[in-house]
Amino acid sequence: MPSKALLGGGATGLREHDNTELLIFTFYRKVVAMYLHIGSDVVVSSEDIVGVFDLDNISVSKRSVAYLNAAEKKGQVLMVGVDIPKSAVICVNAGVQTVYLTQIASATILKRFFS
Repeated sequence: MPSKALLGGGATGLREHDNTELLIFTFYRKVVAMYLHIGSDVVVSSEDIVGVFDLDNISVSKRSVAYLNAAEKKGQVLMVGVDIPKSAVICVNAGVQTVYLTQIASATILKRFFS
């Protein structure tokens, strides 16, 4: 989990939810849009990011696994790179949802988001 300094005591635009099965960081909309590199040749707009999830944590939740399976059946899951993914980045652009599975850790993506 990122330190309180990274989270800024809740004033940074992150909201922390603690479900006993997983820890989720949900992004609020930022005023200034930027692009984040999430692995290989893939970049996403910060405005499109709904959430960044650690796959080790969400893989133990039945709801999360069901969500990822449903997204995969709909063709909404894209693998970023060829390595074993460490995190899932969920984006919505023009009403279309995409789940990017990336080898970059969720903490690294959060650091990039706030730098």
